[in-house]
Amino acid sequence: MIKKINAVLSLLLTALLILHAGYECAAYCLFYYNPMLSKVTGFVTASVVALHVIISIISLFVLHDSRSVIYIRLNMKTVIQRICAVIMAVLLPVHIYAFNLLQRYAGKTGYFLTEAGQILFYAAVFGHIAVSFTKSLITLGVMEKDTVRRKADTVISVICTLLFIVVAVITVTTHTKLFLR
Repeated sequence: MIKKINAVLSLLLTALLILHAGYECAAYCLFYYNPMLSKVTGFVTASVVALHVIISIISLFVLHDSRSVIYIRLNMKTVIQRICAVIMAVLLPVHIYAFNLLQRYAGKTGYFLTEAGQILFYAAVFGHIAVSFTKSLITLGVMEKDTVRRKADTVISVICTLLFIVVAVITVTTHTKLFLR
């Protein structure tokens, strides 16, 4: 039951992340930034992230079927999913405070490190979604056939790669215009 709740949360979180990233990209492209709207989409997303993380940790360490969290048949998608989750957790503060950091360190090493952190954060987010999306559908019983899962994995991976590229390019381009004139 808890895994199904977490699967629903992960799908909701995917929609919220796309909404949040979509708003930020639109604001950057239009050069119209509404801090309240940005914070609302960010805080709602962060709240669901917190709940998803808590349930994921409970699932991983308390409800895990094996005696050990690291087991021999751990597949590559699970490894990527967990690595991306750790990268996101580590870089979330950089993401939250990126605008202030970029402003403070414009033209200095801190600026480029912050921008690299942002890009890595986006890569981790979209990588995590790419390997997790069909797992959530399988957990919910929506997807069962292996051939459908493989095709869905391919489509989701392509979509996530394209979204990553769009978000990264728009973000870096806008930051360059704003801070490195």
